[in-house]
Amino acid sequence: TPLYEEVSLTPNTTTELHEAPLGALVGLIKQTVEAEGPIHRDEVITRIRTAWGLQRAGNRIDSHVGNAINTAVNAAHVYRS
Repeated sequence: TPLYEEVSLTPNTTTELHEAPLGALVGLIKQTVEAEGPIHRDEVITRIRTAWGLQRAGNRIDSHVGNAINTAVNAAHVYRS
């Protein structure tokens, strides 16, 4: 069996994470789920904040990435169970 590998994300934006365009975040979420799915919401947030070089995610980041996850689910890019 192959070893579990975390996705390596490279954000394509120069903005702060809590101001990043939802479309950019949806792409990163999709990459994360494709590489590591099934994966918990909190781990998706961890992968994305780590890509921005952040140590922790505050309320603004959690909310913004959560909105991007909802957008990805509603657009059928990823599935939530």
